[in-house]
Amino acid sequence: MSEDWGIFLEEFDLTKEDEDSWMKYINTDEFLELTGGLLTEDNENFYLANSALHGKGLFAKRDLKANELIGYVSLNNKRTLIARYTNHSDSNNATIKDNTLYTEVDIKKDKEILINYRNQPELIQIIKLFKQLNYKKI
Repeated sequence: MSEDWGIFLEEFDLTKEDEDSWMKYINTDEFLELTGGLLTEDNENFYLANSALHGKGLFAKRDLKANELIGYVSLNNKRTLIARYTNHSDSNNATIKDNTLYTEVDIKKDKEILINYRNQPELIQIIKLFKQLNYKKI
């Protein structure tokens, strides 16, 4: 876990316990049903692997140029691996705009693809809603 991740949690008045509850919840059948399931696609731009930052993450399958489309957050009303496994960093190299993950800078092959969650309004709304629903009971 990066130092900035801890700061991010504090900004939203979240604890490590909150994070653990969230991680459990997003792996439940209820959450998968609510979000339309998880689509595991074969993508030419990224692969899934263990992350030094947190659990699993997305990594560049090839050299990616700045402003290049990496893939979509959802397809056919299902979340993609991008929605589930793109990790946070304040030193992000990609961003999500209009349901699409783009590079912000060149990303070398085998480097982790990272976004800054603070710049993702949809994610912030989900976190706030999840907290309002008292997810600690999960």
